[in-house]
Amino acid sequence: MKKIIALLVVIFVLFAVYLLKTDIGLTQKLLKPVVVYQCGVELEATRLWKVSTALLGEEKKNQLQTQICGCVGENALNDI
Repeated sequence: MKKIIALLVVIFVLFAVYLLKTDIGLTQKLLKPVVVYQCGVELEATRLWKVSTALLGEEKKNQLQTQICGCVGENALNDI
């Protein structure tokens, strides 16, 4: 179900980007939540993340994931 929702969000955002391709700032604002969400999904799926955060509490894991994916969301769109 999460994959279907993520796919629908990506399709919607890509369509919005196509319609708004003249405004780069708006495009980046639309794509950032998708990039951050996808980062979180992929990060949680990696074995390295699971091993390296095994001893952390849930709050600390969420804080670290927010920091990492926020950085990815900010910098992944610099070349658009």
